[in-house]
Amino acid sequence: MGKSTLFLDILLFLVTAAFAWYEQWSAKDLVWSLWISSLVLGYSYILTSIFGGLLRGDPVLIYGSQEKKEMHSNFPLELSVIIMNIFWIFVSYVLSWWGKAGLLLGLAAIISSFLAIGSILRKAKGWKFLPSSDNLIVRIIMLLPVAIFLLGFFTIHFLGFHWAHGVMLNSIFPFIPFGKNSKVFEELVIPAFHNYWPFILISALSRLESYKTAFRKSGVNAMFYPYLNVIRMHVMIFVIGFMGMIGLSSYVLYLFLFFYFFPIGSFIKDWPKEHS
Repeated sequence: MGKSTLFLDILLFLVTAAFAWYEQWSAKDLVWSLWISSLVLGYSYILTSIFGGLLRGDPVLIYGSQEKKEMHSNFPLELSVIIMNIFWIFVSYVLSWWGKAGLLLGLAAIISSFLAIGSILRKAKGWKFLPSSDNLIVRIIMLLPVAIFLLGFFTIHFLGFHWAHGVMLNSIFPFIPFGKNSKVFEELVIPAFHNYWPFILISALSRLESYKTAFRKSGVNAMFYPYLNVIRMHVMIFVIGFMGMIGLSSYVLYLFLFFYFFPIGSFIKDWPKEHS
């Protein structure tokens, strides 16, 4: 961890602490700022990882991890794409009730398969007029179906997870009156974003290195990273709730903000190297 990164984290903590003091934040404000920040930043992290992998034409999108990619290095990418596209076409048929999203996945899978077959024939027969998977644009189109599927899967899973989490939090730290369940998520997201967007912005600045990592790495493993932040948020919320029950939440508010912004793990990891 460089000195510039440490300085930025301390600065962001001080700015957030000043904002929380000015707005007279309570435990409820901290909980909901953590929730909306986890939702917005986590989902944007997932989008960054998918977009980065697709833009590079990274086969890790197909294999799920770098280790599995290396394990299947002797297996032609084109065959992997065709096998996966058979599955995507089946999924698109099942999701045809979903409308355009299912049709888009099926159409992308068909186009991707034609390109993969063309690349196989080009390598086997030497037909130079056919597309090659060595071409970045061709490889991007070949990987497009898996990118669409990952986008759909994590959109439903990640946003759905936060919907359930938000409904639970609203019963502990009331933010809106309970209405129809179909509108609870929208009624939570918009007011929470409006109230706590400065916290979201500052949190994004403190996670710039994570976004760089997300863009360079892809696959399922990379996209599950935001869930680790959700687990940390759960732990913090339970502790905040307990402190609130015994009337000590106001005393630990700034301590939680410090631990949220200060990279304790990286600091401990790098300390021996800097003092060896």
